[in-house]
Amino acid sequence: MTIPVPPAPAPGARAPRRAAVRTRARDLVLRAIGERGLSPGDRLPSERDLALRFGISRMTMRKALSALVAEGVIERRGTAGTFLPEPAVVRPLSGRVSTAISEVVDGRGHRAGARLLFFEQGTADAHVARRLGLSEGAAVIVIKRLRLSDGQPFCVEVSYLPEQRVPGLVAADVLDAPSLYALLRERFGLTFAASDFHIAVAPLPEAEAALLGLAPGAGALALRSTVRDNAGRAVEYVLSWNHPDRVAFESLADEGGAPRRIYTDWSRPAALRAGETAGG
Repeated sequence: MTIPVPPAPAPGARAPRRAAVRTRARDLVLRAIGERGLSPGDRLPSERDLALRFGISRMTMRKALSALVAEGVIERRGTAGTFLPEPAVVRPLSGRVSTAISEVVDGRGHRAGARLLFFEQGTADAHVARRLGLSEGAAVIVIKRLRLSDGQPFCVEVSYLPEQRVPGLVAADVLDAPSLYALLRERFGLTFAASDFHIAVAPLPEAEAALLGLAPGAGALALRSTVRDNAGRAVEYVLSWNHPDRVAFESLADEGGAPRRIYTDWSRPAALRAGETAGG
């Protein structure tokens, strides 16, 4: 008796099937990341464990993981394994401390940079005036900058400063200053002692999306903050659009005593800071 042998699939038919399996493996890995509640910096299960868990060959799982590495979703760290990448910038939040972004970036071993997009002398609308404790129509300095970490844009910030607090400030001053807070502190004697803040996911305006390399309307982390000096007077209102994959915010533990000295405390004038010892 002759047993019929089914014809072998055409060579081209295997490719779509393999691609479908890799796509399924990729989706399963993403689902596993969500189900485990993994956070940036956490290690993923090994390639072997993932393959066993989902009943997929190790070769297919390896290709799925490689695709996710290429997309920037995960990263390989030599023989240590595969991890969720940590954001390039982790911005601290504290009601008692206001920090300079340049020092936040430098403190994580990256190179801070900024590009001045515009500088103008304007007037405060009702919202800005309320934030800064000014009368509507009061003179303000408006500074818009693209903030960079190792040359990669991570946020677009617009700062509003009461003009009376920064007399004579011009665009050239900002262009030449590595840190706006350092410039304002050293030239005008301003202090940055406390801030309130509000963070929400909001759709990116077209101009900000283009600067951050995202699609218009894509979700971003929008920070609105009013920064106050030692006397409680508002010195800056800032609107910051942050790239969702490159920026994270963390709350500093500052209950009871002085804040943890993770980042520079800008609440003291330069003369006092210069006299401090390393442990002060």
